[in-house]
Amino acid sequence: MSYVLTRGEAESQLDLIRGRANQIVAGLTPEQFNWQPDRGRRWSVGQCLMHLALSTRIYGESIEAAIATAPVVEGQSQVVPGLVGRWMAWLMEPPALLRLPTGPRQQPPSELDPDEVRRAFSDSLRYVSELTARVLTVDAVRTKFPNPFLKGLRLFDVAAGILIILAHNRRHLAQAEKVLQHRDFPR
Repeated sequence: MSYVLTRGEAESQLDLIRGRANQIVAGLTPEQFNWQPDRGRRWSVGQCLMHLALSTRIYGESIEAAIATAPVVEGQSQVVPGLVGRWMAWLMEPPALLRLPTGPRQQPPSELDPDEVRRAFSDSLRYVSELTARVLTVDAVRTKFPNPFLKGLRLFDVAAGILIILAHNRRHLAQAEKVLQHRDFPR
């Protein structure tokens, strides 16, 4: 996986994420969409997608606030995020090497409307695309954002933030695929 942020690379990754999500949910009934493995102790396909929509928005808003006051950079087509941010993006990739607790704001409910979740997930990917374009107009490596999931610590630059969002999406799509492969999944 490339850990250099460009508009083309981000769009390519978003297209792959969108396609993978569409494959996962294709033909699922509402019951299958909401089915949770291990007697409800693990997330359903719908919960994985809704978690991504919620957490992308929360994380993205923090990045958006940071770039609102960042110095503008002309003609920038790519950004190499800092080492710590690239490392965190790598940790977010599937399979999950690092598990972080899910806070209440990004915890999805158990019963979800499939159409509403698909719409929210699609909107979140469009938001990442727009945010990426904005990140590439500022000094993205020097601009750090308060991480809403790590008590506001400014550990990562905004370019790394985008890469972390993309990796987080891949991680939970892999989780959703495992739900479909579960031996007890309703056929």
